Amino acid sequence: MGSLGLIQPSDAAQLLSSYVQTCRSFSF
Repeated sequence: MGSLGLIQPSDAAQLLSSYVQTCRSFSF
């Protein structure tokens, strides 16, 4: 992910939520 400047705030929120759900599924 070298194009962080192209990511919109809404997209970043969705990526963060999906990342959190992934971490929860692995119970980290």
